[in-house]
Amino acid sequence: MKRNIKIKSLVNPFGISLIEVMIVVAITGVIIALVLPDFNRLIGRYSLECVAREMVSDIRALQQNAIKDESFGYCVLFDNAADCYQLINTGTGVNAYKTIKLPAGVNLERSTFDQTNDKRLFFTASGNPFGGIGGHITLQDRVTEDYLYVIIDSVGRVRISKSAPK
Repeated sequence: MKRNIKIKSLVNPFGISLIEVMIVVAITGVIIALVLPDFNRLIGRYSLECVAREMVSDIRALQQNAIKDESFGYCVLFDNAADCYQLINTGTGVNAYKTIKLPAGVNLERSTFDQTNDKRLFFTASGNPFGGIGGHITLQDRVTEDYLYVIIDSVGRVRISKSAPK
């Protein structure tokens, strides 16, 4: 005599069970809860790096314009209170031809170009900072409180540094 024994398989032919869905949702929630705070820090660091690179690019372009036009009239005006900087060609007027407002997460902490106490960086016709004195701009990320420094030396070299200039 043969017995018909049916063995229930663990595979559900109708799809995924509710318990399986709940477990996947719980695991996903735990992973997101662990990763999300660090993700905000990552975005803050990335934003700070992008702002520093854009500022270096703008300063280098301004230097090239001063060399090309053989003019002393190109300058950058830093506004620490408004977290912005302006590119100005004083040969065509005193109005800025480009104004860059920093993102909300980045702070323009300090600029050390105090020739006339108004935070302007002028370039000579050779692309050097006016007066042969360099300086730096301090940028701070408000989330991570990390700092980046845009450094302009006395011969006009522009670079980004993670450590404060001496």
